[in-house]
Amino acid sequence: MRVAQAGDAGAVARPAEVRVRAFSWRRRVVHGFVTDAPSLVGLCILALVIAVAVLAPWVAPADPLQQSLISRLKAPLWERDGFVYLMGTDQLGRDLLSRLVVGARISLPLALGASLISIVSGTLVGVYAGYAEGWLGLLLMRLADMQIAMPYLVVAIAIIAVLGPNLLTLLVTLAILGWATYARVANAEVLSIKRREYILAAHAIGVPAPRILLLHILPNVASPLLVIWTFNVAQLIIVEAALSFIGLGIQPPNPSWGSMLSDGREHLETAWWLATFPGLAIMLTVLAINIVGDRLRDILDPRLLY
Repeated sequence: MRVAQAGDAGAVARPAEVRVRAFSWRRRVVHGFVTDAPSLVGLCILALVIAVAVLAPWVAPADPLQQSLISRLKAPLWERDGFVYLMGTDQLGRDLLSRLVVGARISLPLALGASLISIVSGTLVGVYAGYAEGWLGLLLMRLADMQIAMPYLVVAIAIIAVLGPNLLTLLVTLAILGWATYARVANAEVLSIKRREYILAAHAIGVPAPRILLLHILPNVASPLLVIWTFNVAQLIIVEAALSFIGLGIQPPNPSWGSMLSDGREHLETAWWLATFPGLAIMLTVLAINIVGDRLRDILDPRLLY
């Protein structure tokens, strides 16, 4: 009778234990960012960039496409008719701050969308190849190895040069070029996890394969892939800026941080602000994402306890 009572008490305590663990994990994430000043600053910068991208139509102080040759190449804090150009104007008299704000609405969602397509497709390929271990999975992994061996930016330039520079082509190109890394990492994790005792026990008692994948394998694969995803977003922002810089990315008159850099290189001696502010926007955004991703890697590492 005493054994039965102990079992009942253990059964009742399990949901509470799960809630405590979930609460502890959330507290660990909050504690990990709050107690580290660089990661907290990076998180604030990233949140600010995302908020600006979402609220760009309301945050932009002027029309980013409106031209005025009378107001061209004016320095920051120049005022006309009561309106202050905080970051000056470009070679066509357009408000640089407004173009920078609207450029965030293009560059950041493009990188996020391409990285989401990459992580979903790459994870599916890697998990299938690692779990099934058939000839198809082996072929997919060899394709992933070939993709990783190719120069990332050179392949993107070749694809866009053939298909033509437009938003859809740029999105698909960036997504295709990023799936191999996720597939390789997911494949390695699945090959390691599926041979552990609890997975073998689940097979022994007849648990269906889809349930094993969803409940036992994917949660263990998610942590390293999430960290890679944060760094991949930063990488895609740089790639998109590089493609726009050489004229193969976002086409004018739509503003993009890379194309704004390209416009400013011709006026570095006379109008330093044209290239400085877009360059700072790219640098701060990428740096913030990398700092957050690095801190997230430490938080999600089960070997590190707070």
